[in-house]
Amino acid sequence: MIEWKEPEKKEAKIAINKQCQLLSISRSTAYYKLLGPSNDEIRIKNLIDRIYTAEPTYGARRISNTLSNKYGEDVGRKRVRTYMREMGIDAIYPGPNL
Repeated sequence: MIEWKEPEKKEAKIAINKQCQLLSISRSTAYYKLLGPSNDEIRIKNLIDRIYTAEPTYGARRISNTLSNKYGEDVGRKRVRTYMREMGIDAIYPGPNL
């Protein structure tokens, strides 16, 4: 008995440069690999969360001071503020008296 074989399909290989042109994106975007947060960042965010949970009235300055004094982590106020924004944390403070 004769066996019938399906013809092999040749996959057309399009260069990455051409693919990027077709999609209207830059080549660097095609090669970019997203990196996750570093272990230091995760550790500091956990400490910030711990401090904020204990004292939600603390802002970025006090949390930065607490990190350096109590935990020995030398983290600047701006970095703490950035992490707080990423985590959706905001200090609780009294609003205007209306």
